[in-house]
Amino acid sequence: MNIDNKAEKYSFISPYAYVANNPVMFIDPDGNEIFIPNIKGKNPNGAESSRQRTTVLNNLQKLTNSKLELVKTKGGYVVKEVKGGKANEGKTLGEGSSLISGLIGAKEKVSIVIGDENRADRSKNGNTAIIFDPNKNGDTIANADGTTGRPAEIGLAHELIHADENSKAKGDYDKTPVTIINPDGEKPGDKVEVQKDELIVRERENKIREEQGIILRATPIIVN
Repeated sequence: MNIDNKAEKYSFISPYAYVANNPVMFIDPDGNEIFIPNIKGKNPNGAESSRQRTTVLNNLQKLTNSKLELVKTKGGYVVKEVKGGKANEGKTLGEGSSLISGLIGAKEKVSIVIGDENRADRSKNGNTAIIFDPNKNGDTIANADGTTGRPAEIGLAHELIHADENSKAKGDYDKTPVTIINPDGEKPGDKVEVQKDELIVRERENKIREEQGIILRATPIIVN
């Protein structure tokens, strides 16, 4: 059973987590952390669980000026900001720092596991379960200069922004359908329908990209 110390059911957990061979237990003892669970059925001190939390932490750390650390807790590790600790001092990462700090301090829960796609499963109560593929470099994601691709941490940032929008809206993020000419995908230029939330998230992603010195993502043309 997937519960936290307040005995709240995590009904938002996607069965995909099991399909991805990542059956996990989402437990957040305080409700104010980003949580990286141990992989169920695997040694929590073994190589796979260690690799998962190290990979997630390293990619989170690239997004913020605050030094991050992992604190062991029941079922996994929580991500904390080290008081007075600094990171990435050669960059001013206001957007990323605010994003990470906000999610750590939010009442809503964010859990992150390694999988074979980038995805945010959002619940109606504002909780979000993120699947993150550190090997995906966005080969079908178009950039403003006509190239494609982006670093893995930007892919994680995109999903974290989805989580942030969901948290702030208490699950009622903007689902208004919008038709766009999509610059991404195997067939760029196709008309597709997305939720307005996706456009909001892409705008925020570009703010992260800008402060990281990364080429901006191509902006879709809105048809309606």
